[in-house]
Amino acid sequence: MEPPTEESALSTEELQAPTEIPQATTVKRERSNAQKEALKKAREKAMKVRAENAALKKREQEIEKALVEKAKQERLAKIQEYEKEQEEPDEPEPEPAKRKKKPARRVIVTEVSSGEETEEEDVEVVLPKQKKSAEQLRYERTMQKMFSLS
Repeated sequence: MEPPTEESALSTEELQAPTEIPQATTVKRERSNAQKEALKKAREKAMKVRAENAALKKREQEIEKALVEKAKQERLAKIQEYEKEQEEPDEPEPEPAKRKKKPARRVIVTEVSSGEETEEEDVEVVLPKQKKSAEQLRYERTMQKMFSLS
C-alpha cells in the first residue's frame, strides 16, 4: 500500500466530514397596527363565513335526510298496498244480500221434420253461467274502489 498523499487525505476528510446545511434565517417583520387590524377583521369575517356555510350545509343534510326518509316511507306504503291487494283475491268476496237471482237462460229449440209436420219436438237446453276470470274480478274490484262514494 502506498503512503497517503495530501490529495488522498483531503478526499477522505471531505467524505468523512459532515455536511452542514445552511439554515435559512427568517427575520420576522413587525407589522403595523393598521396591518394587524386588517388581519384581525379578515379572520373574523372568514370565521363568520365558515360558520354560515357550516349552518347551511347542516340544513341541507337535514333536508336530504328528510327527503330520503319520506321516499323510503312512500316505498314501504306502496309495498304494503301491493301486498294487501295480493291477499284480497284469496279471500272470497261477499255477495250483496239484496241481489235477486235471475232465472237461468233457457233456449227452446223446435225441430220440424219433413215427415211429421204436425208433430213438433221441443228440446229445452239450459246454458251454464259464464265464470269470470281472476283478471276480470280484480278489474271490477279496482273500478268499484275507485268510483265508490264511500
